[in-house]
Amino acid sequence: MFNRLSFILFVTALALSIFFAGMWVWESRVFPYHLVRSAHKTLRVALEMRSLIALEAERAPVATTEGVLGFDPGGLLECDQSEAARELRNKLRKRRFFNRRQICPAARVASHEASAKRIEFIAADRLDDPVLIGGGSRLFLEHCPPLPRSVLPGGCLAVEYSRAGEVSRATPFRPQAIEAANIVSEQDYPSEHPPGWVFWKNVSVNSVSPYPGEDLLVTFRLSYAFPYGGGMARVAPDGHPRWFRKDYSHHLPHIIDDNLILVPGFRVERENRALQVGQLKKALACGHERWLVDTVNLIDGEGRLLEEIDILGALLESPYNGILYLQPVECDPTHLNFAHQLGADASGADGIAPGDIVASLRNLNAFAIIDRTSRRLKRLARGGFIRQHTVRHFEKARFLMFDNLGSDGVHGPSRLLMVDLATGKETTLFPRDHTPAHLRWVTHVTGSLTVSPDRRRVLFNETRAGRALEVRLSDGRVLNIFRQLHDLSSVEAIPDPFRQRAWVRHRLISSYANRWR
Repeated sequence: MFNRLSFILFVTALALSIFFAGMWVWESRVFPYHLVRSAHKTLRVALEMRSLIALEAERAPVATTEGVLGFDPGGLLECDQSEAARELRNKLRKRRFFNRRQICPAARVASHEASAKRIEFIAADRLDDPVLIGGGSRLFLEHCPPLPRSVLPGGCLAVEYSRAGEVSRATPFRPQAIEAANIVSEQDYPSEHPPGWVFWKNVSVNSVSPYPGEDLLVTFRLSYAFPYGGGMARVAPDGHPRWFRKDYSHHLPHIIDDNLILVPGFRVERENRALQVGQLKKALACGHERWLVDTVNLIDGEGRLLEEIDILGALLESPYNGILYLQPVECDPTHLNFAHQLGADASGADGIAPGDIVASLRNLNAFAIIDRTSRRLKRLARGGFIRQHTVRHFEKARFLMFDNLGSDGVHGPSRLLMVDLATGKETTLFPRDHTPAHLRWVTHVTGSLTVSPDRRRVLFNETRAGRALEVRLSDGRVLNIFRQLHDLSSVEAIPDPFRQRAWVRHRLISSYANRWR
């Protein structure tokens, strides 16, 4: 009896010792904390992948409330929600046939009609300027079929629509060549992902932008990886990369000229940062996770990093740092989604000057103006816009943006907004009273815009809705609609009768091919 009691006490003491030692390791973050944490995160991501697959296979389309689901309220992109279609989509996702971006068979479009129904001309039967549409694996297969004896599935990185509305250029997507052209150290930009993860299967095109010549600048997004920033590449017209930075670049870049690019990036940090607002002190922390500290990266024409502007550091050292005391978003306090250089005519309001950098900070519902030489944060602009994207300088003290959740009391919440820092006036340019219901939408997480060379039109990307609208600024009229419809009838993995349907990818990105910069 005594020996049994001694054994029980010994086992209990050993278990408690291991438990408290584990707690100390976890709190102190000493060896083997990082190994355990990485294993835990890998398991969690793998389980999330399975749950996302099951969830997306079951949910039905919602037409009018959430752009997150991305179905066209007009009905053209409505997905086939039959049991057979759901099973097929679930099967293809489990095989990573597509990454987590939603794709489904269209209910009302035949496969042979996909190309003809991608553009809907509303105001005319032609475009005023060429337009770039981003692609990816298995997209635009009629223009970029798979190479013979290649394991890659084919698809275009981007296609360009001419003024006549026809595809005038198609750039093949070559993800293996892009990854092989990496010019930065993977030790400087490590990433975490589950077992079996492959770059070419889990990378998607995040943005496409035209260089002054024929090259494209492309940023990428990684699915099922931490962090999600997938890097950026300069790609020749034949699809081969001139260089690739497998860093943490994300969202949309701003090409200033052939030798200078602004692109959002971030650092992955573990250490807390100290915030002091007068007598108030606070530590900006992220629990046991690592947090994303946004930067604006200046890149030259050869892909070399010239400068890294610490957005959070500039905000902490500015008179506006109290905003972080009130409403920091844990682990992602600013969420930079666009950085843009102010034009030569920037004037008329305090805190703005030509060459300054404007940074759209979604999680602060604000945009920052950063001095072009000192990199000091000069002004933090806030207003009736909420979770905005792509703040662009338009002229003098006026700025355009995609306002996700703001509203003027009648139109919105998702809208095209003009903000005048000189007068404080905010004007909703789209939607307006005459805008049909099926061209209005709500999206709280994504969206972007580019401005035409004549500054009279805007391309709206309803990113997750798989749709882009070209809108006239003077009256808010929709001129053209672009949709992500694709013919996948040549793909053997898709059985009949689904080869007879066009397929919808609920992610569309576009820009003017000769857009105003």
